[in-house]
Amino acid sequence: MYYSDYTLSKLFYETQILTSALRLSRVENDIEGAMLSYKELARLYPDLTPNTKDAEKEPKDYYQVVAVDPDSNRGRVRERYHRKIRSFLNENADFDREDFLDVLNAGIILSSQRLRLSHDLHMTGHWIKRRSAEQFSKLNRTRRSSKPENDEALLLDLLLDTEVIEKREAAALRSQLSLFTGCTIQELILFSGYLSRRDLGFFERGILHIKEELTTREQFCKSYQAKLQIEAQSQAL
Repeated sequence: MYYSDYTLSKLFYETQILTSALRLSRVENDIEGAMLSYKELARLYPDLTPNTKDAEKEPKDYYQVVAVDPDSNRGRVRERYHRKIRSFLNENADFDREDFLDVLNAGIILSSQRLRLSHDLHMTGHWIKRRSAEQFSKLNRTRRSSKPENDEALLLDLLLDTEVIEKREAAALRSQLSLFTGCTIQELILFSGYLSRRDLGFFERGILHIKEELTTREQFCKSYQAKLQIEAQSQAL
C-alpha cells in the first residue's frame, strides 16, 4: 500500500490552513500575512504559482462571479454555482455568452482543490503587486528543494519524458518530498492524481527493467504511449 495516511493528511491539512490564512489576509488587508502564506504554499506547490507573464494580467475573481465568500466550502460553492446556472438558463433568454462562460469556469475552478489553490495564489500575487511592487518582487524567492536521487529521480524523469507531468509539477513533487520526509514519491504522485495505481506499477516495472538493462528509457516511453493508445481504442469500442 502506497499511502501513509498520517503524512498525506498532514500535507492536506497544512495546505488547507495555509490557504485559509492566504484568503483571510486579503480580506483583512494584511500584506505581511499574505506574503508568509503565499511563500509557504509556493514551496509546496511551485507548479501552481503564477509566472511573471501571468502576474501581468488582472485575474478574474471567480468568487465574485458565483457570489461566494473566499472561505466557502465546496458544497457552498456548488450550491451558488448551480443557482447561477439556473438563473442564466431560466431567466435570461438573451444572456451574455461571456458572462455565462465565466460562471462555467468559476464552477470548474472553485470545485477543484488544485485549480482553486492556483486561483487563490494568482489573486493574492496580483493583490500584493497592486499594493507594493517591492513586496511582489520577493514573492517567488522561495527555497529550492534538493533533487531526489536514484529511483525517485528516474521516476520523475520518466514522468517528464512521457509528458505525464511538466517541469513545474516535477519541481512541486521535489519540494513536497523534501518538506514531508515521511512521504514517498509514489505517495505524492498518487495524492496529486498524476497516475493511477495501475499506471504507477507500470512505471515501477519500467524502472526495474531500465536498471537491469532490459530496456531503455526511450523504449519505455514508446511502450507507455502504445499502452495509452491501446486503452483509448478499447474505450472507444
